[in-house]
Amino acid sequence: MAGPAHRHFHTSSSDEELLARFKESRDEAAFRELYDRYFHLAKGTAMKILKDEEASNEVVARVFATLYEKIPTADIQSFNAYLYSTIRNECFAHTRRERAERNAREKAMDAQILGAPFMENEGYQHLLNEGPDLEAALHRAIANLSEAQRKCIELFYFEKMSYSEIQRATGYDFKQVKSHLQNGKRNLKIALQKFVEKNA
Repeated sequence: MAGPAHRHFHTSSSDEELLARFKESRDEAAFRELYDRYFHLAKGTAMKILKDEEASNEVVARVFATLYEKIPTADIQSFNAYLYSTIRNECFAHTRRERAERNAREKAMDAQILGAPFMENEGYQHLLNEGPDLEAALHRAIANLSEAQRKCIELFYFEKMSYSEIQRATGYDFKQVKSHLQNGKRNLKIALQKFVEKNA
């Protein structure tokens, strides 16, 4: 889609005429005209939502590829409105996927740093099932963390906030949140290992 266009329509051709032509015969030139006409609107909308050049290009390309397949059977009253709605929906879906993938990476990193999954949701429940002494030891260890580490640990694991949500809640930047979580988990691991060894 990114190559130079070979226009076969006068610029006065309406969106409706181009849509009709493409619906009737999948006329490539008609679709190309719509693409050229609305690419900048689509890209601008994506950039406004995602604020990322690469992600916006990816979303716009995916949307036009989807429209190419959907237009022949879709009931489109206004191509402008239809494109805008599709772009917005795809941007929000992209954001949700990115957040889910980021959270999965963060949790995997956390489990690796800890060396054991006891701070994951299921692992935490398993830890509590080990007995009140170990649960109490965990809460004592959390209480003994620095305020910044304790706050980040509680928000990430017990409030299930993402890094960006913790940033908004605390005012820390990304590097600070990451550092407080890593140092806090290291301190918790040390404290719990001491507790286990002492009570073995």
